Amino acid sequence: MMQVFISQPMAGLTENEIFATRNDICNKFNIEAEELIESYRKDNVPHKDVNTNVWCLGDSIRLMAFANLVIFAPGWEEARGCLMEHDICTLYEIPFIEMESSRKTRNKVRDCQFYSKLSSSRIG
Repeated sequence: MMQVFISQPMAGLTENEIFATRNDICNKFNIEAEELIESYRKDNVPHKDVNTNVWCLGDSIRLMAFANLVIFAPGWEEARGCLMEHDICTLYEIPFIEMESSRKTRNKVRDCQFYSKLSSSRIG
C-alpha cells in the first residue's frame, strides 16, 4: 500500500487550517485516509525544556522513513522544517511532488542544497 507523507508549513496556522490543507491535497491526489502518514502532533513535546520545533522536525523525519511519496504543500519553500524534509528526500532519494505556491518565494531551496553540499564536502 502507498504511504504518503505531507510536508507543510504549520507555524502560525490553526489546526483547522492545517487539516484543510491536508484534505485539499488528499482530494487532489486521491489519497485515501489509510495511505496518509499522520504527522500532525498536537501534544507531542515530552517536556517544557525541549526546543519544540526541533522535536517536531525529528518526529516528522522519523515518520518520513515510512513514506513511498512525500508531497510538499504550497508554501513549503518558506518553512524551515519543510526545507529540511525536502533535503532529506533529495539526499535519500525519496520520491516527492512539489506543489506550487500562490505567492512569490525566496530561493531558500538552492541555499539549503548548497549548504548540504558544503557540509558533506567538509565531512568527506
